[in-house]
Amino acid sequence: MSGSTDRSASTLDRLISRNLKAKHTWVCPTDACGFSSATELAKLISDLAGRANAPAADTGTAMAGVASRVVEPLGGVPISCTDLRAVCRAAHARGEAVICDNTLATSFGCAAVRLGADIAYEDLGHALGDAGAGLVAVSLSADFFAAYPEIGKLLDQTAVEDQTAVDHRLALSLVDGYQRWDAMRKKQNDAALAIAEYLVCHPKVAHVWYPGLLRDQRDSSKADPANTEAPNILLGGFGPVVDFELADGHELVNRPALADGSSLTSTNGVTFTENLNMRAMGKKLVRLCCASDDAVTQARTVEQVLSAL
Repeated sequence: MSGSTDRSASTLDRLISRNLKAKHTWVCPTDACGFSSATELAKLISDLAGRANAPAADTGTAMAGVASRVVEPLGGVPISCTDLRAVCRAAHARGEAVICDNTLATSFGCAAVRLGADIAYEDLGHALGDAGAGLVAVSLSADFFAAYPEIGKLLDQTAVEDQTAVDHRLALSLVDGYQRWDAMRKKQNDAALAIAEYLVCHPKVAHVWYPGLLRDQRDSSKADPANTEAPNILLGGFGPVVDFELADGHELVNRPALADGSSLTSTNGVTFTENLNMRAMGKKLVRLCCASDDAVTQARTVEQVLSAL
C-alpha cells in the first residue's frame, strides 16, 4: 500500500500519516520489504542513503549523513517514556536521522513525526493481532522524503509488489480494526494508570515505573523528573505497561496460584490470567501488561498474586 497522494483518506496508510503528521506512509509486508524491525529498517535506509549520497535538504533538519538512531517513545526495561523532542534535536545536531519504533505506542499514542522523528516504524501485528501479522507501517517526514526520495521510491515499489495481499487484508477491515484498537488502547491505559497508583501504595512494592506517575513516589509535593515530558510525548494515556520492583523479603520465585482458584498458566516466564499479562523480569522486577477490562478486577488479580508471596 503506497503513500501516494491519490489514495483515499480512509485507507490505513493515510490514517497513520494523519496521526503522525507524516508526509507519506507505506504499509509493507515484511516478507517482501527486506526488514522486520526498526533496526533492520535503519540499516536498509543507511545503506541506500549512502549509495545515493544525497545532500541534506535545506530545511533546518540535519540529515546529511547515513547515520541514524532508533528510539522508542515508550519502551525499555523498566518502562519509560523518551523525550522524543530532545532526542531528535540532539540527533539532528549531530547529522543523524531519527527512526522512531512506534510499535508499543502506535500512531494513536505518539505523533512521532510531529515531534521531530524523520521516520516512524510500526509493527501492525501489535495493534491488529493476526490481521496485521507480517505487516509494518513506515512513515517519512516531509524533510526526510525531500532529502532522500530514493527511499520513498523503494518503499513504494516494495508495497506495490504485494499490492494484492495488502488490499485483501485491508478488505478484512484493517482500518476498522485499527480504529477499534485505539478505543481498547485508551481503556488499557486508564487501567494501567489506576493499577500503577495502587501499586505505589502497596507494602510489598518498593518502586513502580510508569510514565503516567507524574509525582515523586517518595515526596508527592515534587514532580517525578523521569516522567516530566510524558504528557507532551504520549497521547490518550501513558501506555498499558507497568513495571514494579518487589520490596525486600519478597521474590517472585514461584508463581502462586490465584486465591480464588482461577487457572494460572505459564509460558516462557509469562503468567496469564483472563484479565492481564504478568511477566517476571527477574526475582524482584515484575511487568504488567494491562487489559481493557475493569481496572478494579485487574487490581484484584494483582493483589491475589502479591498476597501469596
